[in-house]
Amino acid sequence: MRTLKFIFLIGILGISMSSFSSEEENSIELTSPLGFKIANSQMELMSILNENSPIEIKSLKSISFIENKNFNAAEVVVKLIDDKIQVYIIGKGKIQSNTNTFSFGKTIVYSCDGCSDCRVSGTIEEGVLTVGCTQTCCTLHSSEQPISI
Repeated sequence: MRTLKFIFLIGILGISMSSFSSEEENSIELTSPLGFKIANSQMELMSILNENSPIEIKSLKSISFIENKNFNAAEVVVKLIDDKIQVYIIGKGKIQSNTNTFSFGKTIVYSCDGCSDCRVSGTIEEGVLTVGCTQTCCTLHSSEQPISI
């Protein structure tokens, strides 16, 4: 009888934990307050980011939106399969990179790699988002993504 109660409690605990993790996963918003949508679902976003990642992505950690009348952007933080953190910027509008190319109507995914602690970052000056890498030993990568919402 004790074994049956123990198994029952473990089962309830397992259901509670799976509900908690799915609520946490669903709490990540894919649409900005101004309506910029980076993907239709978290699965679609993971697929897009995995196309731009040298190492498989394990999970989404957070998404924060940065936008104004000139551009829309999302900073997406993910955990890789090797437990390292990778940051992506997905943006559309007046965005330039260190090569001074502008992105207007296209949705672009930016990432950095090359040495330890490579992170993509951005600064805003005069309403334009400039994207680059945090370390000089890093390489900035950009790719146009067919995110049509």
